[in-house]
Amino acid sequence: MLFILVPCLLATLVVLLAIWHLRRTREAILRVLIAGPSYAPEIAENIENSLHFKPYAVLYNALHDLEHEGLIEGYWNETNSQIRAGRPRRYYALTTAGRKHSEQIRRFTLLGG
Repeated sequence: MLFILVPCLLATLVVLLAIWHLRRTREAILRVLIAGPSYAPEIAENIENSLHFKPYAVLYNALHDLEHEGLIEGYWNETNSQIRAGRPRRYYALTTAGRKHSEQIRRFTLLGG
């Protein structure tokens, strides 16, 4: 019985850790975007420098989810000063709903939640 239970518990733990990491990354993205629009590698660097964890594994999934939920909006910046290696960058910015959600997260964090 134990040989069945242990793999199930480990699989559950892996799933829970993945969900936790995605949620943490989503909240970190919202915090970074409070300062203004940014593109994915810059967002990842800001998260790594300020919050001391690496969001790379789930960054694009989190950006996609937040955009789908209407908390952020993405747009292509094709101006010459922003093109790197001949490719335009996709920038992300908070929507009104995203700002409200970020404020709720900040309040909850300040209250010790």
